[in-house]
Amino acid sequence: MKTLIWIVIIGIIGFGAYWWWTHNMADTPTPPASDTQLDENTGMEGGSQLAPGEEPFPFTLTATLGDATEGTPARGITVLPSTTGTVQAGWDGERFMLSGEFSDLPEPQGDDFYEGWIVREASADGEMSVISTGALEWEAGMMYTNLFFSDTDLTDHTTYILTIEPNDGDPAPADHVLAGELL
Repeated sequence: MKTLIWIVIIGIIGFGAYWWWTHNMADTPTPPASDTQLDENTGMEGGSQLAPGEEPFPFTLTATLGDATEGTPARGITVLPSTTGTVQAGWDGERFMLSGEFSDLPEPQGDDFYEGWIVREASADGEMSVISTGALEWEAGMMYTNLFFSDTDLTDHTTYILTIEPNDGDPAPADHVLAGELL
């Protein structure tokens, strides 16, 4: 009988500890990852409220993206005529920021995902450079977004490409879906 009482007491304590942890620790913010993608207005993770007197980020480049598939399905998806994408980028003297919004993108199949890329074309002054701006995020059941920042001025990367990627660990860009020039 004493063993049963101890089992019940331990069970009640364990349940109480679990309940307390889920109701108190679940609200504890997690620190951002080193490659955290930030809010387009504030440059901070989370909400888009500007502090009093704070100016929105000075985007200087804009791209309206068009279909890069030429009507050919890419990894099982077909770009719709209504699919749109707009990307803005800029440098404020301290950080580069890119913000993209995409609507009516078909849902990727399986564990495929969308990833953004910025490209600097090769020139007499430098080599070609391709930089991932990360996997797109699905926002509130409405649209995909791509927020990216860097401590390096990347405004010379004037092509934006959206790809559909297999989840295979290969860091190279896969099938192009949308593309446009940041002007």
